[in-house]
Amino acid sequence: MKFLTLAASLAALAPGVLATRTQMSNEFVPRLSPSIENTPAYDRFVDPTVKTMVLDGLEKRQEEPSPDRNTTLQDGLIFVLQCKNPGFRDPCISLGAPPGVCASYFSFNGPNSTALSDLYNNNVSSISTNTGGNCQFYKYLNCNEKGDDRGLTVDYNYDLSWVFPGGDPRAPEYDDQITSWRC
Repeated sequence: MKFLTLAASLAALAPGVLATRTQMSNEFVPRLSPSIENTPAYDRFVDPTVKTMVLDGLEKRQEEPSPDRNTTLQDGLIFVLQCKNPGFRDPCISLGAPPGVCASYFSFNGPNSTALSDLYNNNVSSISTNTGGNCQFYKYLNCNEKGDDRGLTVDYNYDLSWVFPGGDPRAPEYDDQITSWRC
């Protein structure tokens, strides 16, 4: 096997290595489920100061896209609002990816930058999806690829540090411990 073929094969296995990302304009608001209206998460989703980023694709582009191109949101993306502080307090970010894709903070880093993962990896205390549907959150990269983290299934959690009535008793284990997720 040639070295280039081996390197390309290994790169394909690493999350986010071949993914491209787009930061949406401040006016962009993902479609929101009525189930999250009247929640603190709703207010943060529509807040223009909360940055929204989207995984554009999982294949390498041959050319750099024009920075002035029109960006349109693809239907079917699921956005996860993630805030460092309980109660959806700043700083927060909304990250969108296609259903079934394992995403991590590293997937959304810019070229030669770890700013986003440095800020949010293992530092999130409140989470919400825009759809009202569940996502699975994991402590490690690659969404339980090794089988050692069954993950936390949740659609909305105001404060991961304590268990809400009827909530998953493992929620506090994931406070400031999330690295990857799949919706």
